[in-house]
Amino acid sequence: MTEIAGIISIQKQINPDKCFVLSDVFNNVFENEISSFLDQSQNSGFCCKDSTHFYHAEEENITISYSGNIYNTDEIKIALVNEGVSIETSEITHILVKAYQHWGENFIQHVNGAFALVIWDGVKKEGFVYRDRIGEKPLFYIWDGEALHYSSELNSLTRFIQKDKWDYEAIQHFFRLGYIPAPHTIYQDIKKLEPGNYIHVYQDIGELKSYWILENQLTEETVQDEVYAKKEYHELLQSSVQMRLGDKTGIFFSGGIDSSLIAAVSQSLSDQKISTFSVKIEGAPRDESKYAEMIAGKLETNHYEIPFNHSHVINHIKNFVQWYEEPYADASGLPSFIASKQAKMIVENVFLGDGGDEQFLGYGMHLWAERLHKYTFFRNIVRDILSYSVKLNHQRVSQYFDFKRGESFPAHIFSVDQGFFSGRELSRNFHFEEHYKALELLPTARKLSPGEYQSLYDLKFYLPNDLTRKVERVSSQVGLNIHSPLLDYRLVEKSINFDKNLKLKDGGSKYLLRQILFDYLPKEMFERPKWGFGIPLNKWLSKELREILEAYVNREVLSKYDFYNVEAILHLKEEYLNGKTYLYNQLWLVILFNIWAEKQKS
Repeated sequence: MTEIAGIISIQKQINPDKCFVLSDVFNNVFENEISSFLDQSQNSGFCCKDSTHFYHAEEENITISYSGNIYNTDEIKIALVNEGVSIETSEITHILVKAYQHWGENFIQHVNGAFALVIWDGVKKEGFVYRDRIGEKPLFYIWDGEALHYSSELNSLTRFIQKDKWDYEAIQHFFRLGYIPAPHTIYQDIKKLEPGNYIHVYQDIGELKSYWILENQLTEETVQDEVYAKKEYHELLQSSVQMRLGDKTGIFFSGGIDSSLIAAVSQSLSDQKISTFSVKIEGAPRDESKYAEMIAGKLETNHYEIPFNHSHVINHIKNFVQWYEEPYADASGLPSFIASKQAKMIVENVFLGDGGDEQFLGYGMHLWAERLHKYTFFRNIVRDILSYSVKLNHQRVSQYFDFKRGESFPAHIFSVDQGFFSGRELSRNFHFEEHYKALELLPTARKLSPGEYQSLYDLKFYLPNDLTRKVERVSSQVGLNIHSPLLDYRLVEKSINFDKNLKLKDGGSKYLLRQILFDYLPKEMFERPKWGFGIPLNKWLSKELREILEAYVNREVLSKYDFYNVEAILHLKEEYLNGKTYLYNQLWLVILFNIWAEKQKS
């Protein structure tokens, strides 16, 4: 695993010690040596955990460093040679320097990968810091008006700020979404670079620019031809998998549509037997591991089943909070860590199926968006009927219909779907001075259905700030390389312009993905409902994890933070323990924030 950090300062020379301060945090995780470089003028300093991801072209006085993976260097090299550029190397960093020299700062348009990438041009005295289009790799930064401090690790920047200056808008996002979205971090003075963005540093200016915007990829017309769409997407998927295939490749495997498709395509393209890893969660209401084993048998993979239970939560919850460096609530990160740890003993690279749900309306909330739009005028009546039902699932469903006038529709649906705090619940349970500012999409070239809009919202915000962050952090703890073939930007650009009827059809979601999958595996293997990947926190918090609940949701702890409505949160806990088990995720948010804050103070 490669991490990068550095400083770009045009007006003032850099103190060499600052670079080593930036990279100190890397030594706590990784064993390999740090490559450090300070250019002659002392205007740019680099720290990198892997020398193959760093290069200083002395003659050209250009320096490059990146974390993550670049998948299409062969294509870039061919394009450069075709345009008359002489290249006698296959080194990725050397090719990227040539690309920058030839195409300038827009060379990034030719790059396909999951990366945070930095270029320093010592001749022109300017630097560029890029993040990949989809947001698979993180990049944090501080701009103080004179210098840019950047790092792929949030904690390496905290020694340059006041750590007790929290961003309260970010905290509101956490309690509504379970994550803190870019450009926010938990700290006021540190920002996340958003996907598809870059920072251009020159003179005393740090200019934020975009080279790829998700909403701008939508066309006025959709692709409706199923045969054409299937062929195009399938060929691109094969290309994406081929680019990422390496020795000792495995797949995190649920036996669902997305991971099964990735496994099938990977096995068809590989001359080696791939490995599949599924997690069997003790006490889960629905166990998909038996389906994963059956499908793995059909594909003839080396299949491994990894057990997970409540003791893993007890043993790792404080480490879990520390890994993410700021409040983060996706509990599936815990079994993902156990799976990563086990997989690392067997393989070097692991594929994920992330991206299929967001591209092909695969989540239940996408269907809820379609339904709620139909009942807008009757929502209060439906809400009241359901809220008085004795059935807990009806009471929870009623909250879909309970949103404020003027509230962001996608934010509301996401919060309710995840069991987090809705807009009304945020107002009741917290004291924030500012009103919640929901994340919003930019205008698009065509009108989207509510479900399509919700899925675009998830692609823009949920995917890069939650899902990719989850796997990036847990895999980095064990040095496992993670790749997500469905997140190749070419596939995203293609799929968001498919007609809705190629996504929702015959009473089910992910229609086109299914049609591709059924070319590899029998349809009958997938005639079951989508269950998702989660741990039974709703049960464990009242029993096996009760001690954690009591330790972090009590009057003494809650009173330390001025934004809690202490009585309301305590009442929430009481209702949960008295049988309203659907409230578990709201308490989980409070627990994780309080653990993070406790560690922060210590």
